[in-house]
Amino acid sequence: MAAPDNAIVDLATAIVKASCFLLTGDVSDAAATIADLVKGRVNDVIERRQIERTFDACADVVAHRLRGLVDSSEYRRLPSNERAAAVLAATDTMVGGALDLQGLIAADLDAVTVGERLRPSSREVLGRARLSSGGVELYRLVLRESCDYLVEAATTFPQFQAESLRALLGRQTSLDEQLREVLARLPSRRAVDDFEVDYRRALVNRLDRMELFGVTRLGEASRHYPLSVAYLSLGVATGDRGITGTRVEDALSGQARTLIAGEAGSGKTTLLRWLAVRAATDGLGGSLAGWNGCVPFFIPLRRYSDQPLPTPARFVETVAANHTADMPPGWVNGLLRAGRALVLVDGVDEVHEGERREEVRRWLEDLMADFPAARYVITSRTAALDDSWRSLDRTPVATLQPMSRSDVREFVGRWHEAMNDHLTDAADRDALADDKGRLLASIDHDRHVRQLAVSPLLAALLCALNREGSGLPQSRMEVYDAALSMLLGGRDRARGVPVALEVAPPLQRVLLAELAYWLVMNGWSDVPVERAAEKLGRIAATVKEITADGETLLRYLLERSGLLREPVQGRVDFVHKTFQEYLAGWAAMRADDVGQLIAHAGDDQWRDVTVMAAGHATLRQANELVGGVLERGSEELALLAVACAQAARQLDAGLLASAQELAAAFIPPRDLESAEVLAPLGDFMLELLEDATDMSDVDARWSVHAAALTRSPDAFPLIVRLARRCEAAREAAIDCWSYFAPDGYFHEVVSNTGPHGYVFLTDPAHAAYLPQLKELRHLNWLLRDRVADLNILGACDQLESLTLSGAVCDLVLPQALRYMYIMDAPFLELGEELPELTALRLDGCPGVTDLRALRRCPTLTEVTLIHIGTRDISPLAALPDLRRLELGGFSNVSLAPFAGKTDLMIVVHEDTTVSGKHALGPGSSIQQEPPY
Repeated sequence: MAAPDNAIVDLATAIVKASCFLLTGDVSDAAATIADLVKGRVNDVIERRQIERTFDACADVVAHRLRGLVDSSEYRRLPSNERAAAVLAATDTMVGGALDLQGLIAADLDAVTVGERLRPSSREVLGRARLSSGGVELYRLVLRESCDYLVEAATTFPQFQAESLRALLGRQTSLDEQLREVLARLPSRRAVDDFEVDYRRALVNRLDRMELFGVTRLGEASRHYPLSVAYLSLGVATGDRGITGTRVEDALSGQARTLIAGEAGSGKTTLLRWLAVRAATDGLGGSLAGWNGCVPFFIPLRRYSDQPLPTPARFVETVAANHTADMPPGWVNGLLRAGRALVLVDGVDEVHEGERREEVRRWLEDLMADFPAARYVITSRTAALDDSWRSLDRTPVATLQPMSRSDVREFVGRWHEAMNDHLTDAADRDALADDKGRLLASIDHDRHVRQLAVSPLLAALLCALNREGSGLPQSRMEVYDAALSMLLGGRDRARGVPVALEVAPPLQRVLLAELAYWLVMNGWSDVPVERAAEKLGRIAATVKEITADGETLLRYLLERSGLLREPVQGRVDFVHKTFQEYLAGWAAMRADDVGQLIAHAGDDQWRDVTVMAAGHATLRQANELVGGVLERGSEELALLAVACAQAARQLDAGLLASAQELAAAFIPPRDLESAEVLAPLGDFMLELLEDATDMSDVDARWSVHAAALTRSPDAFPLIVRLARRCEAAREAAIDCWSYFAPDGYFHEVVSNTGPHGYVFLTDPAHAAYLPQLKELRHLNWLLRDRVADLNILGACDQLESLTLSGAVCDLVLPQALRYMYIMDAPFLELGEELPELTALRLDGCPGVTDLRALRRCPTLTEVTLIHIGTRDISPLAALPDLRRLELGGFSNVSLAPFAGKTDLMIVVHEDTTVSGKHALGPGSSIQQEPPY
């Protein structure tokens, strides 16, 4: 082994050792080894040796990463002994600074803070190392990387308790594999003072961690998992007609700015976090691959509900506050101007309606005007978006849809997969598999459960409740109630966690509910720690069973309830706004504040609080609340009154009839929002739709959605009748296929709704039915990363137009095909003769490296090639009827093969350069266009 390699192994071992010491809280013995730590906690010799080998394997992972850094071309010019000396100096710094790491145990672990703690040791080591200037540069780079690896390892390793160490031996994914994946996600560093890399890494470390919600059987570290496991691409409705079936990433692609609307728990924040992490690691693929290279800035508006909105210089503070002092002047502004910034603004609804929200709108408009080249994605609950927001400086709106049946099944699979990775006992894994099967069976066969699983948050709650043995609820209110009981009821006792303070679950609920209602009353989403502690202290003073002060109670609730968090140092909020609203509604009814709810009925920040309150209300309170909202008489409050009537556990028959009569006024539904509000009315709503007459095509489309959102087979006859009326309703019937079991819906609905000339397909489970659609002429198939049998297309013998998006390979295509558009296909072979094909578009197909197969398509008249895997377009010159050629994403492509070609228009995007254009024949021309 070369001298630098020996030094690298020593440094990697020191990093792993320091990480373990941080987790034990015992750094008093600098000479101790990992073996010493393990020996003191695990008595069994064989188990101890296995655990030691596990951490040795982790050191090897770190060593491989360090060797790539030391052997990079920039430092290979240094002599081997100089590189070894630089690494040894970094090792001495880590070892010599280990005692100083003790202050990190109680602090928020961060690579910058680690580096500051090591600074005294670094000065001392450099004083005696006598390194050259190049050696000092390499030393600083290696030490900087070592601090990052130390933090990543410390947050990946389990707590050093006997049981958690033994659990390493039974993990499905080994600890070294997990650490390898974590380090692989770190952006590569080019220099010691590479602020962009420091920022990207801080963002990934902060945002790429999700919690396995509600699971009490796992330790704190085991309940967290990468965001990629949690993220699920959801469908959106876009455009004025509310066109559905599009996945959210495709709605974002090609847009410089997008406003994402959605209901509570629909995945808006998770989407922005996923975009931020993927962009920070250049890991975006498919239609969003063009966003790689952008630097993301995640801006949660709840943080600025009562503070000045951030200037660009403050964009980094949310995820990288410790790095702000090192940021070069004008860095963010430069990225914004250059079009390399991705601005992710979360939660328009979380700033108070009125002047404050108008201030946010003006702030965004100014940003867009000053930095038009940047990309912007903004999220909000649907109810908070009035016309001024929907016309925000040419910003299109995409509305997140409820999860389809296949979405729910995929989410359930991912949730259980994330948990399975942390289980060590075979019996526990078998039990988990049984849990998964039981939940999926309930979703398939129980209409009430199926109606609940409409959003990622509710699906996660159902997974947790099913796993914890609490039973599956029958209503949304019961879901939240059961989740609170699970979180607040004895979770520490179940995990064997000793606590100095014990607050009974009912009293925890009182404290949290009063805090939630106080936040709503003040229009706040979060609050300074000191204010929260003061408020809890005042609440506790009225409860004789609680003797602790407010600061102690706040710390207890932050650590134990699972409902409060400290997202940034010094501020407190609820882990999800829905829980804040549920508890605030309970507190409002407990205080009998019906008048307050009626008075704020027009405030969108109170809407869900009001609906939740109706679910908590007594008969008298429900009558007063629903009656009061009805008396307000405005059309905009009509759906709120209907929603409150649906949520109420009991309501006078007269008021119920009034609410139902009011609901009838919204039949047929006018848009997706009203369809979603009406759907929970179930059979009553279906009866109203059956009786509805004089529907337009748009009315029929949204009526199909409303009927399908009941997720009841009772809706099938109505969907069939509507779909037979017009093409718009027929397309909507296909869009809603995923809400139901594929076979039953196909035979009861799809096959009975008339000719399906056009189909938009998103679920691979539906592909097998395509050949049975004899009238199918046009197919848009969104594959994404899902596996599907593409041979089925060969049986669609009437298909003329095909659009495919995703992992395409081994295509068998119908001979009648005239138009084909393939995008975001990493691998694609074009080897089949298509005698009728006249137009071909390839967009984002790096696997296409040879175009000679296109000679077998002699009738091609139009070819579009954007970001494919070759610059050689000469085979296209052999196409006798080619009249239009569009090129994008090419550099210096030669047009020489087309010399003398007549009547050919070549469209060249701004990102493409061509040569030889003067050799074209008569009637041929070059047209410059912006990128597609």
